[in-house]
Amino acid sequence: MLHRPWRRPTAPARRSPPPAGAPAGVVLYTAAGCPHCTRARSWLTEKEVPFVEKDVSSDPTAAPEIAALGKAQGIPESYLSSVPLLAIDGKLLVGFDPRQVEAALARR
Repeated sequence: MLHRPWRRPTAPARRSPPPAGAPAGVVLYTAAGCPHCTRARSWLTEKEVPFVEKDVSSDPTAAPEIAALGKAQGIPESYLSSVPLLAIDGKLLVGFDPRQVEAALARR
């Protein structure tokens, strides 16, 4: 049997608001025909994570949002030219790594 020492309960962490102008919640930036985007979309749906999807090829607001988030976080522009990209409460994740997404969602 695993013994865990008693710890004083802590107050839940306060959720910090996204940076000014950043989308709140989860935004999945995709492109038509992208298999990695399909995988990310399926994973979010399977995990029942509410999200907004923005197709960079058809949504004129998507590219400026990505550029602003990347600039604010010091992410090189060359990293922002491929999809999928996820913004979780304004924190941009490049590519799709389920472990990275789970960790970011757990910090919310």
